[in-house]
Amino acid sequence: MKTNELYTLRRARRVKRRVAGPRVSGFTLIELLVVISVIGLLIGLLMPALGAARQTAKTLKCLSNMRNMEYAHWMYMTDYGEFVNVGFGAGHNAADSWVNTLQRYYGSQLLRRSPVDDSPHWDTPDSDGQLRQTSYGVNNYLVSNPGPNIDPVTRIENVPSPAATVHFVYMAESGEFAVSDHPEVHQWAIPNSPLPVPKLASMHLEINAHGGPVESWDSVTNYGFLDGHAETLSFRAVYAEDGSSNQFDPAVAR
Repeated sequence: MKTNELYTLRRARRVKRRVAGPRVSGFTLIELLVVISVIGLLIGLLMPALGAARQTAKTLKCLSNMRNMEYAHWMYMTDYGEFVNVGFGAGHNAADSWVNTLQRYYGSQLLRRSPVDDSPHWDTPDSDGQLRQTSYGVNNYLVSNPGPNIDPVTRIENVPSPAATVHFVYMAESGEFAVSDHPEVHQWAIPNSPLPVPKLASMHLEINAHGGPVESWDSVTNYGFLDGHAETLSFRAVYAEDGSSNQFDPAVAR
């Protein structure tokens, strides 16, 4: 091939490449749809696991709150020799509430509220114009005014099994006891009651705050104990289904 012809051929090829532009590679529409579908599937599989992890973290934070309150309570008992009292409700003095008396021991206001607490009464007063002061309450068997036909137990030396006796509890988020600092456990064992015990207990405590079905023996929440530890337990673990015993009453808790 002559030199001029070779030059002309090479120039024609360069012009053709410039006109055609660079070759571009990428996903086809079908490939892109497949990738999006796979990503959506992975997100769908991961979201429940992430939700469960967040719930577990909140439960552990609430459990830590209870432990810290129990530690504060031990410091209080060291100073005063008696259990903290309650103050929100009929026949009580709000100034005596454990929320106030333990404040200088546990320090942080954040301990008053559980990370899972969605009660509307933090911002909206109840029918009596009261706001929620705390997510937590004290077992009324362990205060100076426990209720009718109950002997007060206010000192740890009078409790046979502190490690088995419930002390701090998670209060109901709505209803009459949402703005209280204690339940009235003795009201759950009403003879011939048309309501089952878990239903009655749910009016006082949020017994499913950390899982399980609503108003059930299998409802799960956190409980603090007099020896200072706290556990996440089902309701049946702290209150016998046959009514023979419960871990709220220090006389029978074992």
